[in-house]
Amino acid sequence: EEIKFLAGKYKRNEFEIADSIFNGDIPRIEKICDLCTKEKLDISWSAKVSARKEMNYCLLKKMRDAGCRSLSYGVESASPRILRDMRKNDDTQEIQRIVRDTCNAGIQANCFFIIGYPLETEEDFALTLDFVKENARYISRFAQITGCHIEDDSYLGHHLDQYGIVFKDDGWHSQFSTPEIRKERLARFRDLARQLHSHYRCEVQE
Repeated sequence: EEIKFLAGKYKRNEFEIADSIFNGDIPRIEKICDLCTKEKLDISWSAKVSARKEMNYCLLKKMRDAGCRSLSYGVESASPRILRDMRKNDDTQEIQRIVRDTCNAGIQANCFFIIGYPLETEEDFALTLDFVKENARYISRFAQITGCHIEDDSYLGHHLDQYGIVFKDDGWHSQFSTPEIRKERLARFRDLARQLHSHYRCEVQE
């Protein structure tokens, strides 16, 4: 009803759903899509989502038919070890399938990555670069690439000793991640993205 109101009153047909995990409730997504299709709303919309196994081609096609044009996935890393520690889906083959299904369904697949997690080794980072290379044709753009930040009230912020995190004048350090390492890896990621596709938007934040 809100979308119908805004589309009618302000003559707008492009919407960005302000929900950090729009697909936290899959049945809700299906209901929203069914309503948009039933009402024949001439709209396009985008959302931020997580790489859940329920994001199959059938659901993605329904979302596309209901006006979805862009989805941004919080991939963060392509290292199963790092993803497990982040408490995220660590099945990188499934994540790859989701990104490709999104593209094949006619929806732009955008990806977020976090570089320099406290436990991220060079081997872990290499897996992320390999993922980008293997899926370049399916990724529309990199929504945001950021160096790992330690927020006071985050899990990392509450477990500094567990991760060996120490704050110094130039930023935080751990055994495998330092400000210099993060800066260098961010530059390599950006260079790879531009090498693969000159049109990529690659918003890098240290």
